[in-house]
Amino acid sequence: INAEYMGDVPNPLMDTMGIEVWARDRLTADDPIAKGALRLAYLQGQGPRQLHLPMQVREGEEWRDPSHLEMQVEAVNFGCHPSYSEEPTGKHLVMLLGRATGLVSTAATCDPYARMSTGGITAVSPTRPDTTSPIWNEKFVLDVKDPKTQVLEVAIWGEDRLEADEPIAMVQVNFLWLPRDTPLNLNLPLKVKKNGEWVLPHPPTSFLQMNLTATHFGVNPELHHLDGSLKSVKIDLHGAENLPCGVDGVSNPYARLKLGAFTCFGKEVQDTLDPNWGDSFLMDVSNVDEEKVLLEIWGQDRLTADEPVAQLEIPLLWLPSGSPLELTMPAKVKDSYGEWKVPDPPTAHIHISITANHFGMHPMLTPELLKKTLQLTLNSGHNLVCSDEASRPYVRVKVGAVTAWSSVRDERVNPVWGDRFLMDIANPRDDTMCIDVWDRDRTEAEGPMYSALI
Repeated sequence: INAEYMGDVPNPLMDTMGIEVWARDRLTADDPIAKGALRLAYLQGQGPRQLHLPMQVREGEEWRDPSHLEMQVEAVNFGCHPSYSEEPTGKHLVMLLGRATGLVSTAATCDPYARMSTGGITAVSPTRPDTTSPIWNEKFVLDVKDPKTQVLEVAIWGEDRLEADEPIAMVQVNFLWLPRDTPLNLNLPLKVKKNGEWVLPHPPTSFLQMNLTATHFGVNPELHHLDGSLKSVKIDLHGAENLPCGVDGVSNPYARLKLGAFTCFGKEVQDTLDPNWGDSFLMDVSNVDEEKVLLEIWGQDRLTADEPVAQLEIPLLWLPSGSPLELTMPAKVKDSYGEWKVPDPPTAHIHISITANHFGMHPMLTPELLKKTLQLTLNSGHNLVCSDEASRPYVRVKVGAVTAWSSVRDERVNPVWGDRFLMDIANPRDDTMCIDVWDRDRTEAEGPMYSALI
């Protein structure tokens, strides 16, 4: 439009500016097609302001809310101070709806469309005919009044030409952990209806890709320490080695992460015991001192029900704040008695990267208040003398009652590990670290090939 207007304001505290968009009609009378309102009492009085004004669009005899108007407004000789402005039109969510995959419909054909709703505002995408993997690439802007209580609900509906449309999948996004004014790419598993209730399949069968930008709201790094609900942990699950196989001799492993009341699922990798996932998870944290991340690796079984085949626990207390921590950790597996234990030596390893957002250790804190830990990076061995040609060395590190194992290497003379460990330290003044190099073929009675004390 790019038009400029100026008008007198008799009463800035009470006046409201109404804006209507009309359509010129050559045959009949002109009609308004969109309308909006701006209360002038919310305007700041220091220079022009770029505003995002929600607009209602006329559909028949009803007015709905899927539109907006970009405008610049300047309050001359009136307006509130910026620190007191509570302008309701400032906060909004920009959503780029990408695509969905793996949809399942009970109708003869699947003609999906998406309904995005938050705080009483709903936007609807176009319908994509006859597909279970629709691609939209549509942009939507939704006004957000209270980010602390509102959630974004995205429901995928199936258009039915004979009966009423029904939702076939849905997902909800909490606004609390969205980054402020920063685009965030998401690939979220979708819930489906089972016995009249929304449930998340194990593993998930359908996903929704979208990009969200929280404009004028979201996590503020300068204020994050004032609100415990803004704490979160980001986990990048890279891969695993030597996972146990299923009953049918193969495994289609996928991950399940649990933290407090939150549960997330990763994607499934077909027919492998050494999967590479590349999954990323973001989970809210409520109690840093007591909560742990439970990471379970499940194997999809074609003959029986899925079961966990490996697991590990990650305490949140000793994570560094804001810095990704790369870990290769030995996994617990079930022994012959059905108990979860780490074998000696470990048989399965899991590779992850974990980042504590807005919590974790800080170097300025008093060391006595923190749990003491030792971070060890195992680099390599040189000129090892092994018992035979089939030797496969690995390292066992023990400090007090804590024991960690490295992965097993086929290179017997100059093995390279690159493994990292975090070990709890009870008494730094008296504890000794014992490092043993073992051969995979040697028994406990024969002892390690090499030992060192620190």
